[in-house]
Amino acid sequence: STSRMSQTMGYSGLFTLYAYFALSGAVVRAISPPFGEYIAQTQKREGEFRRAHSRLIQHAEEVAFLDGSAREKAILNKSLHEVTTWSHFYYFLQFKQGVIDQYALKYFASMIGWPVLAVPFMSSDLSTSEIAARYKENDTLIRSASGSIGDLMLVYKKLQRLAGFTARVTELIESVDAVSHEASNVEVTSEDDGIHFKDVTVHAPDGRLLVKDLTLSLNPGESVFITGANGAGKTSIFRVLAGLWRATSGTVIRPSHGLATTEDGDAAVFYVPQRPYLVSGTLRDQVMYPLEGDPERDDEIVECLQLANLMKVVDSSAAGLNRSEHDWTDVLSGGEKQRIGLARLYFHRPTFAILDESTSAINPDEEGLLYAHIETLGITAFSIAHRMELKRFHALHLHLAADGTGRWSMKNLRRSSWNLESLPGAASLRRSFDGGYSSE
Repeated sequence: STSRMSQTMGYSGLFTLYAYFALSGAVVRAISPPFGEYIAQTQKREGEFRRAHSRLIQHAEEVAFLDGSAREKAILNKSLHEVTTWSHFYYFLQFKQGVIDQYALKYFASMIGWPVLAVPFMSSDLSTSEIAARYKENDTLIRSASGSIGDLMLVYKKLQRLAGFTARVTELIESVDAVSHEASNVEVTSEDDGIHFKDVTVHAPDGRLLVKDLTLSLNPGESVFITGANGAGKTSIFRVLAGLWRATSGTVIRPSHGLATTEDGDAAVFYVPQRPYLVSGTLRDQVMYPLEGDPERDDEIVECLQLANLMKVVDSSAAGLNRSEHDWTDVLSGGEKQRIGLARLYFHRPTFAILDESTSAINPDEEGLLYAHIETLGITAFSIAHRMELKRFHALHLHLAADGTGRWSMKNLRRSSWNLESLPGAASLRRSFDGGYSSE
């Protein structure tokens, strides 16, 4: 179409038309807001708004028990206000920019185009019919050229929109890469079947010192009982052990993590939280998680449920282990959820069990029996608990001071098996007045 228009209108008119598009496009881009950044900000605010609702849904029961509805409502209203305020600003800018784009690339373009189209014919010696024919032809060509160039000039807006969405993904990838490239304090080894903390110091994300220079050697058969006030850093030790947190200093040595099995087929380290995760699926899936449910192992699953005193969940349904619920969290009580976690532990029979208050919702008169099953199965417990009666199932007692200094103390609960010189870093320990050992 450009070649045909040059033959009928001449290069001067064509140059004038295209020069206008180049100039107007440059002006429009110069005055356009950074929509790529604005789209990223929009996605961020909307993501935070959705996260606030997901958080409320996930913890609705805890909020109800604490009568926190007024506080949660204020949080959600604040998030909604931020989203709507930003949306008004963003879409108003889009409206103004759309008006400028339409006027600059379409309306004013036609005002320039018609004189360029008409002048060559007004000064020509052609007949009326020939002028009308060429005018119609050029009119069609100039409309097509204007529309194509206008679309081409607006391509950058689509690229800006794409850049806004990809910016959020890029930020996530960069953050993950930054974390993955950090040197880990955790050494995973198959040469040692124990868990060892060597001069480990842990800080909370807000900078608080939780534990300082923790030295602890945990071998199979030597369970550890951990106590301390809320916020002392008990669970933080487990996070460091699992590699979820990075210790400020020191080294942690552990065998293969999670369901990485040892030579005899047992799991090495298994975590049982206070509120076990209940997967969507059958009762069989709950016990075998994270493995896929296998009906051929139903006898093992039933045995584990019997040890956890949870057969009533099986017997209450004709489906048995095939019983499936839309949301198991709503069906089971707090104690039953913890029994599912223990049945899962019995099924996997790991070398070490990380028990994070995993029996806090179970009747105290049954806790001892459940811990006895753990000991009978040859599982070494690394547990947090507040009931002192459970100390008899452990060989060591680790207490965190929770006074901001990172102090800790360790006491032997079975003195006949205690050997100070066998502990890593024994020189850094001193005998305390109660017959245990404390950090300096």
